[in-house]
Amino acid sequence: MRTAPLVSATLARWYPDVPFGIRLFDANPERLDLADLLLRRLLDDWNDEIPVASSQSATDALDGATEVIVTMHEDCARRMTSRGWSPNLEYFESANTLDLYGGGDRNRPTPVEQLSEQTRRLLENPGLESGSREDAIRESMAQILKIIPEEARLLSLTRGVVLPVERPYAHFDWPPPVAEMGLQLVPHQILRWVRGDEKIEPLAQAADASPVMAWLKDSEAG
Repeated sequence: MRTAPLVSATLARWYPDVPFGIRLFDANPERLDLADLLLRRLLDDWNDEIPVASSQSATDALDGATEVIVTMHEDCARRMTSRGWSPNLEYFESANTLDLYGGGDRNRPTPVEQLSEQTRRLLENPGLESGSREDAIRESMAQILKIIPEEARLLSLTRGVVLPVERPYAHFDWPPPVAEMGLQLVPHQILRWVRGDEKIEPLAQAADASPVMAWLKDSEAG
């Protein structure tokens, strides 16, 4: 959720001289569906000839890849490594999709008695998980790195984690971090873009100036 909007916009605004396709991977089907919806919405406006495929299989997503952008979230890492997940991550797991993304007055807090069980646990005890975030991400990345093609260029946007790999790769501390409670609002924003309730031009401006766009253009030169 931290990176999906801006990375998707950057990919949708990339116009290399050769045809290319985009594959999305996430072990969380709900997050994957949201990213897929947004990317297809952006491509409809900017680059509708690009084929898109989404998969919960990293092997399928990485097969034959030439550029790989890794932005590993704790939730995906824990699902890949069977480490379980904290109440923070269960929020997206069990909530009804329509209830979660359907809207409502976000400026008026929900009465405590109307909060879902998942949200109450999030507010009461937000830190229970098996092992640290960093350990889970490094373990999941060790799996991913085994199947990334040797010739592929690799970019990491994963914050605070050095990838367990000897091969060269680029790393950007971009986009800026988002607080956990702020991340819960991102799906609402994504759906506003998807439904056309909010203009996507600011995404275009941010994408055109992004370090990921510069990295993609470097691949054309190389």
